Amino acid sequence: MSEPQEPLPVKAFMSIIAGNPAMISEVVGLLIKEGKKIDVISEIFAFSHTDYYKDEMGSDLIRRFVAFDKLILPEDIIDIKHYTYRLEGRFKDLDGRRKINIDPGCIAPEKIILSTFKNFSHRVYLGKGVYADIVLIYRGGGYKPLEWTFPDYCEPDMQSCLISIRKKYMLQLRNTRQTV
Repeated sequence: MSEPQEPLPVKAFMSIIAGNPAMISEVVGLLIKEGKKIDVISEIFAFSHTDYYKDEMGSDLIRRFVAFDKLILPEDIIDIKHYTYRLEGRFKDLDGRRKINIDPGCIAPEKIILSTFKNFSHRVYLGKGVYADIVLIYRGGGYKPLEWTFPDYCEPDMQSCLISIRKKYMLQLRNTRQTV
């Protein structure tokens, strides 16, 4: 029989999608101003595998990841998702359309999880309207996609970025365990 146990802390990150780098920089500035300590800011990636956001946000979108220094409990992603929803609201145009998309997620040793308000067959309800979406599994020294993984998360440059964030996380996790 298994025994209940506390989960390992995870590394929170956000995927920020917008039409220009200045808007992403503004969001990063707001995060820092609000006391969020960022330890990774990725390069800019083209967001070109889908036109899902085209009607709302336009075309030629870009993505940048930011990861946070402080490790969190997995359930904290619920409140972070609500925070990013409110933050996106600051950037709506006069017609109420978003100009930026901020998807929070977390990195655990064995997987990457995104949070979403949208239910689907492979998503697990966490609470307060938030679902967990496992998008990548870490196995054999790299990330492996799942049937539903977004295509851009499979790109070598993005995989390299996510692996480097994971390496930083694993060092933090090791140091956290040594101090407990």
